[in-house]
Amino acid sequence: MKIALPVLALSALLAGCKEEAKSVDWYKENRSELAKVYQKCVASGDDSDNCKNAKQAHYDIQQKDAPVTQFH
Repeated sequence: MKIALPVLALSALLAGCKEEAKSVDWYKENRSELAKVYQKCVASGDDSDNCKNAKQAHYDIQQKDAPVTQFH
């Protein structure tokens, strides 16, 4: 029982330390941070909100100047 209270307190403290997610637009405007976060997320397989937004921003940037396929 003596261990339960410190473990519970630590769990509550860590739950409150969640990193604020940056938006897709924020990552598009901050390319150096996007590169760091994107590489880290791809390497780790993390699927946090920040990783989802960084991956979406990366995709959007890659698609911005992509050629459009012409079907004849």
